[in-house]
Amino acid sequence: MPDKLEILTRHWQDDGYERVIVRPGIALTLYSVEKLGAVMAAAAEALKAYLAFVPPGAIQAIYEPPPDEDSPDAFVPFDSAEAGRLLRQLQAGQPSPEDDYFCFELTGTPDGQAGDYAVSFAGVNTTQLDEDDTETSLLRFELPWTMLDTMDAAELVAFFIRIAALFPYCSGNAGMSFFHSAAFTAVAVDEIQKLLPRYLGFDSIYGAPYMDMRGKAPPAQWINFLGQQLVSKLGGEPALRIQLEGCPLERVGGGLSIRAAKYPPVADVNWQCPDIGLLPLVARTLQPVRLNSGIFTPMPNADSGQRWLERFDALACGKWDNSP
Repeated sequence: MPDKLEILTRHWQDDGYERVIVRPGIALTLYSVEKLGAVMAAAAEALKAYLAFVPPGAIQAIYEPPPDEDSPDAFVPFDSAEAGRLLRQLQAGQPSPEDDYFCFELTGTPDGQAGDYAVSFAGVNTTQLDEDDTETSLLRFELPWTMLDTMDAAELVAFFIRIAALFPYCSGNAGMSFFHSAAFTAVAVDEIQKLLPRYLGFDSIYGAPYMDMRGKAPPAQWINFLGQQLVSKLGGEPALRIQLEGCPLERVGGGLSIRAAKYPPVADVNWQCPDIGLLPLVARTLQPVRLNSGIFTPMPNADSGQRWLERFDALACGKWDNSP
């Protein structure tokens, strides 16, 4: 991994205190169109696997939204009792047929600053949606970018595939990303918008793409997950294996994973994206099913969002083995 990613961390002065509001890392994001009860139960199993994978104490707090706009954000310590309560809630399934959503956010810091570890879940009650609604449920896990200093990339890929196999995904991706928590959303997004056009290998969940991901795939990244519906739309697995020659494809749950490079690309445009791998090939292959609404991206407006979605389309590929 590049040894200077820490320079991408961003700080903000808040009442005389310096807060970490953006941090680079590696994230796995999965989307689902299944019923909320099934998605919650699967999220519980995936969360247990994540908590067993990360160091003890990596998750420090659970975010509780304020009851009104005048109240401060609340971060409750995430101890074993709180973990048990959350897992029981998830395993019990949909709280009530009338509930539209079930959400939670776990942070790697006690006060909502951006940390190295985090989990976020936004479960949508699909029975409450109209036929033309495009929302999906979302599950995201975050890990430090330094993890690959001590772990082989294949081991991390295997972990992401194991998580994806536990979750009824319709699409998803994994790779470099910018982290922030709900505590500093507005100022963090301003900083992320400045970083994304330069570091093409980075994705960002913020911008609510899950609001329009039904029947679509997120932009190409290090690892891409396609449910069977999307695989079929792209011509089926045999056709994809031909189109994506050079990219390892693996059956995962009810779909496929596509690995665009040996290591997660940073793709710094100031250095001509030397580690881009086969991301342009994957991007062009996914184009027919890719999210195509720039308004749901992390960028300032729909036009810049559309350019961000298309950022790899016209670029040349590098080598799949993008070892530094």
